[in-house]
Amino acid sequence: MWSEFKEFISRGNVFELAIAVIIGASFNNIVNSLVEDMIMPIIGIIVGGVNLEALYFRVGGAFVFYGKFIQSMMDFLLMSVAIFTVCH
Repeated sequence: MWSEFKEFISRGNVFELAIAVIIGASFNNIVNSLVEDMIMPIIGIIVGGVNLEALYFRVGGAFVFYGKFIQSMMDFLLMSVAIFTVCH
């Protein structure tokens, strides 16, 4: 069993996958910084400084933070556009 595992781990695909995960994590930091530190402040200026994450409504005793959901969707869309622009 040990020899089979050693053969499996010695294949190039496993090492390539590990390298891809590490590079992907680093690229994720770059894209997050681009969106959060550069694009979102400009959008904040355009929409008059409205903080979407602060938007919520109350149902009974629970708070529904729909602004956080909208902010997450905008972050996702902006990250997707940034990745598409860099990779295309």
